[in-house]
Amino acid sequence: MADGLLEETRRVLAETPGARSTLASTIGYRELLPVLDGEGDLAEAVRLIQRNSRRYAKRQMTWYRRYSTAVRLDARTATVDAVLEAVSPWPLAHEQE
Repeated sequence: MADGLLEETRRVLAETPGARSTLASTIGYRELLPVLDGEGDLAEAVRLIQRNSRRYAKRQMTWYRRYSTAVRLDARTATVDAVLEAVSPWPLAHEQE
């Protein structure tokens, strides 16, 4: 919200007339649509965004757990080389030189 999600939602609706159905199925935007329509409370929308984001993350983790060979990387700190090294059975080209 601090980075302007409400304003972004408002702008997308104004600039893209057909976007409502896509926004209505996307966490974050979906909860803000009633607020922008004057039918919802912003504090409640924020609470729902947080809850729905947690639930989605939990479903993702449950789905990934069934893949024992999955490689987990911290997206906040992983470099491109680290990702390529983790997913490729071959050494990186610059390491062979």
